[in-house]
Amino acid sequence: MSPVIRLSHLFRRYKTFSAVENISLEIGKGEICGFIGLNGSGKTTTIKMLLGMVHWSSLWQSLLPCFLSTSF
Repeated sequence: MSPVIRLSHLFRRYKTFSAVENISLEIGKGEICGFIGLNGSGKTTTIKMLLGMVHWSSLWQSLLPCFLSTSF
C-alpha cells in the first residue's frame, strides 16, 4: 500500500535556529501516528507544516500536494 503522507528531509529554520531538522516519515492509509519528544523538539512545528500553517525551509519529497500548499 502506498503512503498517504510521505516527507523526506523536512527542515524548518528560523534565522540561526533549526526548529525541525531532517525529519523523514511515511504514514499509510488508516495508520495512527503519534509524535513523542522533549519540549522544543519540533513536534508542533512539524504538525503546523503538515497543515500548511508554517512554511518549510526545505522539503525534498511530499505526497498529497493538496494538503502541502506552497502558497500562503
